[in-house]
Amino acid sequence: MLKSGGTLALFWNHPYKDKDELYNKMQEAYSKHQTVIMSKVHRFSEDNCLDIVETIRRYKLYHSTRVFNAQQYMSLLNTYSDHRAMESKSRKALEDELTDLINQFGGTH
Repeated sequence: MLKSGGTLALFWNHPYKDKDELYNKMQEAYSKHQTVIMSKVHRFSEDNCLDIVETIRRYKLYHSTRVFNAQQYMSLLNTYSDHRAMESKSRKALEDELTDLINQFGGTH
């Protein structure tokens, strides 16, 4: 599909956070509000994508870390298909709980 000499750029948003207290509380919120749709979503981990790691390693990788306030983080989550597929009432309850947690733990994630 690419022209000879063309370039393909791949981008992922992958939440990286040390498994601290905020992370653990957020996982509890997800467990509480998890729906059938979200439980079937394939979660990212290096272990479950090892089949493509060798291909990716042949290319240049750039890593960047971004910090979000609660509103920015909710905006990001709403670009994820599993969040968008949630029933709106459940999604709102999850977002409210995550927002509260982020604000309780310093206002950024």
